Amino acid sequence: MLPPILPKPQLNVGLITSVTSSRPLVITEKHNLPLIMGDAWRRYFVELRLDYLSCVLTVVSTILIGKRHWEGWILASINSVIICVIALHTEQLGFIPANLFCLVLYGFNLRSWRRAAH
Repeated sequence: MLPPILPKPQLNVGLITSVTSSRPLVITEKHNLPLIMGDAWRRYFVELRLDYLSCVLTVVSTILIGKRHWEGWILASINSVIICVIALHTEQLGFIPANLFCLVLYGFNLRSWRRAAH
């Protein structure tokens, strides 16, 4: 059974604060409330789920690199990309240049480790 069609909310100005952001989101008549709720769920998924994935990748890649497995550099690179995505969604842009630098460093390390293995 389909849910009933709800009328568009009549909001002049309202205020919603995000669960993960201290910056309030101001709703005006231009915004559609269900779309904003979908965006909140998307932010929840990106911020909370990707950070757990990043945590696991950090631990696993560190263990692999410590055991001299070159695959750890691949996982560390994937983790840096995930951190950049998190930084974009949370507007913490300072993490992006640092992780781009780490990606380049991982590439050099991976290449030197692979050469040494042959």
